[in-house]
Amino acid sequence: QRTAARLEQLHGPDVATLGVNPRTISVVMQNQTTVPNGFVTFLPRHAEFFTTPEQGQGLGTVDWLDGLVVHEFRHVGQFEKARQGVGRVLGPLLGDGALGVAAVGVPQWFFEGDAVGTETAMTRSGRGRIPNFGLGLRTNLLSGRVDNYQKAVNGSLRDHVPDWYVLGYFMTSYLKTHYGPDVWARVLDRYYRFPFYPFSFSNSIRRTTGLRVEDLYQRTVENIDSTWHAE
Repeated sequence: QRTAARLEQLHGPDVATLGVNPRTISVVMQNQTTVPNGFVTFLPRHAEFFTTPEQGQGLGTVDWLDGLVVHEFRHVGQFEKARQGVGRVLGPLLGDGALGVAAVGVPQWFFEGDAVGTETAMTRSGRGRIPNFGLGLRTNLLSGRVDNYQKAVNGSLRDHVPDWYVLGYFMTSYLKTHYGPDVWARVLDRYYRFPFYPFSFSNSIRRTTGLRVEDLYQRTVENIDSTWHAE
């Protein structure tokens, strides 16, 4: 009941900057697992919350299920954004699977980073407020190691490269800070008009802000590097 109430409470605010009003969605509460996680998927369209809290840093001081609600419902809003353009055209043919087809060019760092930013902004904690969350990236930058964008996105078997959550949190937050909280809604509107060509997501960022995705990464790194050096 508490989690359902939280979902109702956040239905509007959690996705306001995306400009969507998500449809009703089923939520499955998994309590027979020790895996602290949650996810939203297209086929069948539903969310699952694993109710066992993480025993480490987790989502900080926020209640585990409250944090899951904020993070996972942001994913619901992200996917709902795909119900336009190509996603709407393919809907009658593929059902909710059309949303996955339309979103094929959206990188994982956006999905997870934007959700981490939302959980950080809308709760008293969230991973963006936990020093341990960005520790790997901070260590790399303060020791003088700056990976290129491709390595930052794809990872490495030789060096420690922070995951999509860390990379995406800082990149999505940089654009929100400098171009407005609704900037990603505008980027996605451009992207979903016709997503099926190479570098379509990067091109949508460029047409919205003047920055290629590599430029966005470089500016993000320079911004947090200078901040961390000053600290």
